Amino acid sequence: MLFAFGGMVVEIVVLVVVAAMLCVWLYNVLGSRTGHEQSFTKPVEASPAVVAQPSGQLERPASEEKKRDEIVLPEAWDGIRRIVSRDSHFDLTAFIEGAKTAYGKILDAFWQGDRLKLSDMISKDVMEAFEHVIKNRETEGHSLENRLINIDKAVVQKAGVDGDNAIITVSYDAWISTIVRNQEGIMVAGSSADALPTHDVWTFSRNIRQEPKTSWLLVETLAAS
Repeated sequence: MLFAFGGMVVEIVVLVVVAAMLCVWLYNVLGSRTGHEQSFTKPVEASPAVVAQPSGQLERPASEEKKRDEIVLPEAWDGIRRIVSRDSHFDLTAFIEGAKTAYGKILDAFWQGDRLKLSDMISKDVMEAFEHVIKNRETEGHSLENRLINIDKAVVQKAGVDGDNAIITVSYDAWISTIVRNQEGIMVAGSSADALPTHDVWTFSRNIRQEPKTSWLLVETLAAS
């Protein structure tokens, strides 16, 4: 009986030692998480530190900043921010896409001599300049079969606010196919096979105080150097 009791004691001691060793092993394996594991409950996060930014500058991801710098020259950013401060609904990306669309529509209406369409998209001063060219073309009996093939790039060169008007200047790099025909329909200039590179600088303006907001109008055109 004593031997049996003593054996039982030894067995219990062995089991306790094994259990202790097992606990240590489990802790080493499961007690610490690797960097690839996630906790089931999200710990309370401390409030992020406020990083002072230069006045008027916004912190943006590098990829987004690079993309935006491709459509806005650095010197135009202050003007863009002034527009946003007056018009919180202004969307730069939407403006660029709209400026590309306007470029094609205005050129097409100008080539066709469609004065009604032009009057809805350009200012009176630009209309007068376009009207002069259209009249000369009609007097000579010439017609255009131009096509905008592609816009490689549209970049904001300048931006700002003048009174209640937002003003943005955009430069375009595009390819245009040009064909000029006389009254008999004979091609007298251009080419049906080749497109030529074109560089234009257009300035758009919109009244940002008037409600409802007016559309952007083309107020100036220049040939880029």
